[in-house]
Amino acid sequence: MIYKDKIMSKVDYWKNPAKQGYINAQYYLGNAYWKEGDNQPQAIKWWQKAAEQGHLTAHYNLGIAYKNGLGVTKDYKKALQWLRKVAESNQENDPFVILAGCSQNEKVRKSAYEILLDIEKLEEVYDDLQLALHP
Repeated sequence: MIYKDKIMSKVDYWKNPAKQGYINAQYYLGNAYWKEGDNQPQAIKWWQKAAEQGHLTAHYNLGIAYKNGLGVTKDYKKALQWLRKVAESNQENDPFVILAGCSQNEKVRKSAYEILLDIEKLEEVYDDLQLALHP
């Protein structure tokens, strides 16, 4: 219970600045809710607010949440939308490139984007296959 109390204090710490629209506070509030474990929808809500203001790690977190159905209904198309925004960024330290374990250069970033496009093509094939199998 001590651990949960520490997490709750982080929620309390970040809540006011997040409500005032501070992008990093919104992101960290989402993280604090996520660590609670039983309040993932609140985490998604605050990550989305941060992502709407351009927070790339919030975009990444939302993409992974939608991809795996964590705190939201699994939705590959939404996952791809959020992850594509990260891959298309011009940030030197974008999480998608770091996650891929690649160097931080333009060529690698383009490769990461191409991977996302390949995933999108595979999803279209999967959707077509599902329709063919289950008319």
